[in-house]
Amino acid sequence: MLRDFLIGSDYDGTTGNTFAKGPGIITVKEAYRLAIERVLGEDYAEKFVKGGGHRNRSPLEIMKDLVPDAKPDDLRRYERESTNYRIKLLRTQIGKKLPNGKEWGGPIDGFAETWTAVNELKRSHSNLKTAIISAGHTAFIAQFFEHYGLQLPDAMVTADVLSEACLSIPPEEQAKPAVMPMRLARVLTGVSDDAKILYIGDDPTKDRLFAENSGAEFVLVKPGREAESWQEFLMKVENAVNACTL
Repeated sequence: MLRDFLIGSDYDGTTGNTFAKGPGIITVKEAYRLAIERVLGEDYAEKFVKGGGHRNRSPLEIMKDLVPDAKPDDLRRYERESTNYRIKLLRTQIGKKLPNGKEWGGPIDGFAETWTAVNELKRSHSNLKTAIISAGHTAFIAQFFEHYGLQLPDAMVTADVLSEACLSIPPEEQAKPAVMPMRLARVLTGVSDDAKILYIGDDPTKDRLFAENSGAEFVLVKPGREAESWQEFLMKVENAVNACTL
């Protein structure tokens, strides 16, 4: 029997170019600030900025940090309301032109080509599954794939999915670098316990540690060398699959 493979990727800054700045552009980080200001007020938005902003944390982690004494139900309500507003803002940004001629929220250099090649591999390897594992949001990420005509992943393990599936688990245990997102990706894709996992991300600390904790081989998306990073990842995927089918 052929071994199962799980090909995982982060989203913001790895798959989608959502950290890019430009005139009239609302970035992911700015959308967080605006949503916090709308739901909690200006003081909390300022606290968010002074605390370092997004820092690749899940929405629930951020809310818990901002309002540590809030009751669990209130915390989730704050998170839900801010998320709805943030997604509303960001969905209007996809496709806006940046000064360099590229589109905000468009595919990171090298991603689309690699993703297409991985999905071609899936045609002859039904045991190969894909997952986006991100602190982002399902509807927004799905819009990205549909807007750019890219095959949807087999699973999307997002802040929304984790928040609903892990109600009794503390926010910090739901998010990377904790292993819960990868465990859920395994369940949703149906891969076996001994599946070979490859993961790619842009955070040299959190994404790398997440991969190590999950027993995954890791590739870092390097700033300025995004296309090369995705090509390196594709080579690792192809080599791993070929090694198990010889």
